[in-house]
Amino acid sequence: MNIKDMTIIELVKKIKNREYRVYDIISEVFNTIEANESKYNQYISLYKKEAMEKARLLDKKIENNEKVGRLVGIPISIKDNICVKGMKCTCGSRILENFVAPYNADAVDALLQEDAIIIGKTNMDEFGMGSTTETSAYGETRNFYDTDRVAGGSSGGSAVSVAAGECMVSLGTDTGGSIRQPAAYNGLVGIKPTYGAVSRYGLVAYASSFDVIGPIANNVIDAAYVLEIINRHDKKDSTSREVKLFKDSNNQYNQYNNSSNNSNNSSNNSSNNSNNNNNNNNNNNNNNNGNNEIWLEHIENISDNNISLKGKKIAIIDTYIEPLSDDVKRKMDMMCNKLTELGAIVENISMDIIKYVVPTYYTLACAEASSNLSRYDGVKYGHRASKYRDLNEMYKQTRTEGFGTEVKRRIMLGNYVLSKGYYEEYYLKALKSKTAIVNKFKNVFETYDAILSPVTANVAPKVGESLEKPLRMYISDVYTTAVNIAGLPAIAFPVGKSKEGMPIGLQLIGNHFCEKEIIDIACICEQNM
Repeated sequence: MNIKDMTIIELVKKIKNREYRVYDIISEVFNTIEANESKYNQYISLYKKEAMEKARLLDKKIENNEKVGRLVGIPISIKDNICVKGMKCTCGSRILENFVAPYNADAVDALLQEDAIIIGKTNMDEFGMGSTTETSAYGETRNFYDTDRVAGGSSGGSAVSVAAGECMVSLGTDTGGSIRQPAAYNGLVGIKPTYGAVSRYGLVAYASSFDVIGPIANNVIDAAYVLEIINRHDKKDSTSREVKLFKDSNNQYNQYNNSSNNSNNSSNNSSNNSNNNNNNNNNNNNNNNGNNEIWLEHIENISDNNISLKGKKIAIIDTYIEPLSDDVKRKMDMMCNKLTELGAIVENISMDIIKYVVPTYYTLACAEASSNLSRYDGVKYGHRASKYRDLNEMYKQTRTEGFGTEVKRRIMLGNYVLSKGYYEEYYLKALKSKTAIVNKFKNVFETYDAILSPVTANVAPKVGESLEKPLRMYISDVYTTAVNIAGLPAIAFPVGKSKEGMPIGLQLIGNHFCEKEIIDIACICEQNM
């Protein structure tokens, strides 16, 4: 049995009908992992014993005709900067090498409440800082299609775990493209939700105003199915919004703009009152069940070609086209022609402000990172240097030993732009630039339903190429970081392969909380490729 040959909905149906035992599925998953792990290095930690025990329990529940969840028996991997209670959470760094999460992220709770099975924590660039998974303290993850090439990053391990058929979906994080880029490099679908659509509670922060959790899957339907489950309001995250992405989503943007912020401040204490949490989670679970029925009906309409692109207006940002490789440009042209054939109106637009995207992103992200990572000093948790003479030397030695080169570089850059002499010149200007970028995208979405864009200019590079030229790695983020700056949703999806046989992905960008619209378009594109 190859789980890549089925959607989540199909496999869940077979499990509930007792055509497959959960225990057999999870056993096969770990057999595949054991065969692949030395080739790809996609996991930091695995939890076979716990997964097999849960598989047995779920099989018993099914035998006893007990109610089971919408993800019953589905194997899922989790990026190693998302907390899972009782599992390591290293963030790909030596400084958190032995840290064990004391609680679940809200997105993880949402999956577990639907009877998903977590098989392990996936490799990643250290604290999400990188585009190749080469900055991980645990070695680089290799591309599924060519092990001489990178898997992408920072959610490279998540992408490869799905591509290798070891799980049906993986939770990744996207701060500047870290879900979409590895998904594109490995021929997968990745969704970066609107900022606030998925709780960040339990996500170890890199840049708090950009970080989001989202799914990577084999197809659009699976990614959307999981997004619908983890999209819920969470009182533990003050940035979480009370918006259902797959219910009346045509009016979601107006609702988002006109609604008052009812979110409560996030808790500073990781040990929250369990009764309150359970009540909150149960309410979310009940609300989502009805929502899921609407979404399943919508999926069937797409599958039956009852959803049309006629009259949909899709923009192409002209400055994104020039730097593309021949292979990627050819796929962009092909997709534009296909969308036109399907009835969409495809038009080029000019966005000169794009040239400010990369410097704006790295100025703000590094500033936030320097603040967020200041907590790793060897006092409360994580690595502590063994040799030091005083407190200041302990701080210095701990951080010197615990952080890698790329993390140190970004901390230094963040401290620089926040320093007294450069705060106004760099940081404040970047904030003004962010506002201008947000406003420009708002103007675009007054006319257009979506933006079609490359995810990267080229296919996955060879291992080692990006580390030799970090500035080139930063510049390559121009296609993805604007989405994070503006807090917009985007979905990356595969559109074929290069002449070398490497996957190429494109992305659709939508207005705030309009995930359903871009998912519809991506689903139709997927069916017509």
